[in-house]
Amino acid sequence: MRNLFFATIAVLLFSCEDTSYNPDSTGRPGELVVVIENSYLEKESGAAIKEVFGRSQYGLPQDEPSFTVVTIPKAAFNKVLQRHRNVLVADISPQNTSNVTVKNDAMANGQLYIQVSAPDDSTFARIIHKNRVILFDYFSEKELERLSLAANKLSDKSMNKRLTEKHGIILKIPKVYNLIDEGENFSWYRYEVEKPSGGQRHPISRNLLIYNNNYSSLDMLKLGYIMDTQDSIT
Repeated sequence: MRNLFFATIAVLLFSCEDTSYNPDSTGRPGELVVVIENSYLEKESGAAIKEVFGRSQYGLPQDEPSFTVVTIPKAAFNKVLQRHRNVLVADISPQNTSNVTVKNDAMANGQLYIQVSAPDDSTFARIIHKNRVILFDYFSEKELERLSLAANKLSDKSMNKRLTEKHGIILKIPKVYNLIDEGENFSWYRYEVEKPSGGQRHPISRNLLIYNNNYSSLDMLKLGYIMDTQDSIT
């Protein structure tokens, strides 16, 4: 067990010793189950959780929350939800001391379970606010770890090797992508799929274009130059 101290609380970080009988975790990427009593949702605790984990995801063209937060009271935290990939428990009670417990594979394999204990609503909110970066990063980094594992399972090793040899980069390309075209300094991969909607199937084309040019000036990093280069290749 390792004790980490930050802000005003102690964080206990450990993995469960025997996970051989644990089921696999469930839930969609980006989902976060927050176990908190309904009475706190409209108070400081609920506002703190929404502010930290519901903030807009940077880099997207549209406004989307970083995590899809699902709040449930402790009485509804049944065996199905206990297997969720991301769990944050708000343990608020007058008898509590302030601390945060972080567990890997607590009730399911691949799960990240964090319990924030506090004696009252205001203290819980302060813990969340003061430690918002590390708490957010715990869940974000775990999601990236899961995505990386999934990418490794679905990637084409021969295609990855070819890409590394040609462009000098490491990129996991799923097996469903096909090489469409290739030149001296570019590679074009595409995945064709149909998506049902409105009683019809609509074709969707997902393209991955990789190219490299010798750097000459900062102008090459401007959007206009990048778009013009892309148009010249495709």
